[in-house]
Amino acid sequence: MSMGGEYFSVDGPALMQVWSDQTALDAFLTAQRFPANGSDDPLPPCVLHSVEDAWDLVQNLLEGKLGLGGATGEQMIEGGCNGEFCGVISVDSVRKLSLRLLALLRERNRVMAAIRSLDYGEIYHGQHYAQETEEVFGMFSELTRLFVESAARGQGLGFRIM
Repeated sequence: MSMGGEYFSVDGPALMQVWSDQTALDAFLTAQRFPANGSDDPLPPCVLHSVEDAWDLVQNLLEGKLGLGGATGEQMIEGGCNGEFCGVISVDSVRKLSLRLLALLRERNRVMAAIRSLDYGEIYHGQHYAQETEEVFGMFSELTRLFVESAARGQGLGFRIM
């Protein structure tokens, strides 16, 4: 079975109330991601973006090659959120990162060079994406859109691998 990753928007004011308590944060993220009826459909106004099995690639690209520390979670919770691990990105960091991601999106050549220079042998399912640089750039573009839209709504982001 393959592991997949996803980003989802979370309520900003509520996130700040539970930021310092990992137990409360885990429960908060689970409630933000999963509705009370047990469905996998996200609660409104949760916006969900799946990076599927490219989660490790996204992390290596954003935090490694492009130097966007915190882009896959400033606070990580191992074993939480009904998955392997999850993380949260504060509202303030989503705002800052959205601006940096937008600037990078305008520098397509730099992003494509970073994508091409990843060590795909060390990345989960990396061999699949090694020849799919346009697909990877598309994921980067969609993730940028999620950051920008969440920032505009004053939301933080959750990140989960399941």
